[in-house]
Amino acid sequence: MNDETRQEIALKRFALISPVINGFEPNASQYFRQVCEEAIAMPHYGERCYSPKTLRYWLNVYTQHGFDALTPGFRSDRGKSRKMTPVIEAAIAEKLASFPRMKGSVLYDQLVEEQRLEPSAISRATFYRYLANQPDLRVATPTAKTQRFAYRHVNEFWQADIMFGPKLRDGRRRRETYLICFL
Repeated sequence: MNDETRQEIALKRFALISPVINGFEPNASQYFRQVCEEAIAMPHYGERCYSPKTLRYWLNVYTQHGFDALTPGFRSDRGKSRKMTPVIEAAIAEKLASFPRMKGSVLYDQLVEEQRLEPSAISRATFYRYLANQPDLRVATPTAKTQRFAYRHVNEFWQADIMFGPKLRDGRRRRETYLICFL
């Protein structure tokens, strides 16, 4: 939820309690019961049914702390995964310390194979999100970029390819020929 949406919610809450604040409704309890009989369309939340106690709470918060108190707060566990336990986090850190360039999919599969991670408890999406939000886990290694089929010394790597050649006559029989190429 962004700041603009939070401000819209605060404005809607203020609009609901403003007749009591301005003195247009002398009996606040009766007004709150009347407003709460039908569902209230709130930004971000949609149609919601509120109790009169909730509107009374909004009124008290507004009178004590002002308009800013009507904006909804952030979750207390914002930015933290509820599924990741310290044991699993330690297993991930240990594995990445020994293999810093390991891909997330391979890491997940190895932890499941070693039974240090239960796939029914933590999905791949949760696992990848955790890795993305923990950049300090990935230790940058100052190794040169390796390229495929690139070796430091001559004759370290050979590659062969076999091709079928034309059929040649050997007396009455036709024999297949093969062409072997070394690169």
